[in-house]
Amino acid sequence: MKPLLRILIVEDSNDDAFLTLRLITAGGYEIEYERVETAEEMHIALTHQPWDVILSDYHLPCFDGLRALALAHESGLDIPFIIISGRIGEEVAVEAMKAGARDYIMKDHLQRLLPAIEREVLAAKDRTARKLLEEKEKLAETLRESEEKQRMQQQVKLLNYSLDHITEGVFLSDLDGRFLYINDEACRALGYSREELLKKHTIDLVRNESRTDWIGFVCDLEEYGSLTFEVSPTTKDGNVFPVEVNVSHFIYDHTAYILALTRDITERKKAEAEIQRKNEELVRLNTEKDKFFSIIAHDLRSPFNYFLGLTKLMAENIHSFTMDELQALAVKMKDSAANLFRLLENLLEWARMQQGIIPFRPELLCLRSVAEESMALMREPAQQKGIHLTCEAPEDLMLHADRAMLQTVIRNLVSNAVKFTPTGGSIILTGKTIAQAIVQISITDTGIGMNRAMIDNLFRLDVRTTRKGTAGEPSTGLGLLLCKEFVEKHGGKLWVESETGRGTTFHFTIQ
Repeated sequence: MKPLLRILIVEDSNDDAFLTLRLITAGGYEIEYERVETAEEMHIALTHQPWDVILSDYHLPCFDGLRALALAHESGLDIPFIIISGRIGEEVAVEAMKAGARDYIMKDHLQRLLPAIEREVLAAKDRTARKLLEEKEKLAETLRESEEKQRMQQQVKLLNYSLDHITEGVFLSDLDGRFLYINDEACRALGYSREELLKKHTIDLVRNESRTDWIGFVCDLEEYGSLTFEVSPTTKDGNVFPVEVNVSHFIYDHTAYILALTRDITERKKAEAEIQRKNEELVRLNTEKDKFFSIIAHDLRSPFNYFLGLTKLMAENIHSFTMDELQALAVKMKDSAANLFRLLENLLEWARMQQGIIPFRPELLCLRSVAEESMALMREPAQQKGIHLTCEAPEDLMLHADRAMLQTVIRNLVSNAVKFTPTGGSIILTGKTIAQAIVQISITDTGIGMNRAMIDNLFRLDVRTTRKGTAGEPSTGLGLLLCKEFVEKHGGKLWVESETGRGTTFHFTIQ
């Protein structure tokens, strides 16, 4: 669970404030917030509670972001101040940073906001923890010299209690890496008792590190003063988890110390991985979209040119044709129009599927009834090629499916079988129950078959596998993609078995 963030937001636009806060809650944080618009409201709000961060618009009706920043400083509280603006010049931004703003972020780059908040809040807690440690050391020194020894001991206990209730892990060590203090949160995260950890060296908690690495790390820390990095410590039970570490080097009473604040970033890593996966998926979808448009442009052009050629031929030479020639020409136009209609129908269903607007209404259906109804549309083209079309699904075989989607799948697969089966061939549809509530449907033809390369690329948009049918019928491959989408909508899968010259069987399951 991520810690609670208390946010004071100085913003005159309720919508902008809502978007900003929504971005933070989307990062997994619970928030308490107060929105103010005037200097008076801000002055009052600063006395309400210790805010973790102040987010301020630069352009406000009553005062600007620099005035808000001045009010925050006048309060004497160490609160990270971040300016958010839709338009801010470089000079103003530099002035704001000089005046003490921790960061400034343009409203069209709000994805930078959450990392900035996390960084600055952690830095503020780092300063608080360091101050507490310094006060602790001062009290300890006073304790050794003061006549009020008992009272001082009680104050040290209170400081220890404060450190133990910080939501980040706190580690204090010397330059040799020996632990001097570890708070309760660090012990809980690592699964050790405080006594067990105090006996360990810092390197013992990190895999694949050595004492030589520690020496190099200390040299870098002494040079830069503070470092922020990620490590993967090992818990007592052997688990490893990602941690962000903010380390500072400081000297107190002529002695050098190392203070580390740690934070479990497992959820953030998961979110980053999910964002990466979504980005990769978006790239893939955009690539497929481009390929899809290419297919549409290519596959619509050819049948339309053929159809337009037939109409031009008829329009320009109608008086020179005999009735038999006109009838033959009309049949060709009808077949061309039917091919165009099937292509456009598949394109429309594909587009609706991608947009998620096709309703999915599964019901109890008789496979034999739906199959014969779907195959009836293909009997005429099958008869023209002398192909024997048979449905051998059991009459009592029932399944739960969306009727329209199931009909589309069967119609497309049977249409493909007719297209690639030569004259005199046969096509058989069968069905069987292969597991509880899972039905397998198979469509087998005696057609020309496919080689392994065609099978492997059959359901890919980025590889063209189309070819003409045995009677020159056009093919786009889009129908198979539509079948795959509809089958997967039913929780099933679609696959093919085929050999060149030995026919093809398409199998799919519905569950």
